[in-house]
Amino acid sequence: ACSRASQELFADKYAEELQSIMNWMQQEGARNGSDWFNVVDGNRIGLLGHSIGGGVSIIAAANDPRVKAIVAMAPSQTHHPSTKDLMPQMHAPLCIIAADDEDGDVRLQSGPLFDRANYPKTFHQFV
Repeated sequence: ACSRASQELFADKYAEELQSIMNWMQQEGARNGSDWFNVVDGNRIGLLGHSIGGGVSIIAAANDPRVKAIVAMAPSQTHHPSTKDLMPQMHAPLCIIAADDEDGDVRLQSGPLFDRANYPKTFHQFV
């Protein structure tokens, strides 16, 4: 398993992989004979991710108009690229779900992302 720091170093690569998956789903949704034909609408994609996956979802969605909704569960703040810096570029509705960490302050990790996001957005914190 990779450390959290290692995962964040590869966040841009993970986002590229996610983009490839979205491209494939869009192609399969439009390809006659595919199991996904007329099932997947590649122009209306929703992303859901937890921890580094939540951060990667934000990175992938920042410049992709096909993404229409994001749910990020306890999303990581990545630094290359910076999820915090990308938040103002996102125009899809965002839901952040998080729980208190051992210190009781979930806003340290998820709060700065939420604060920089465009509307519509919602933050759900579990105690």
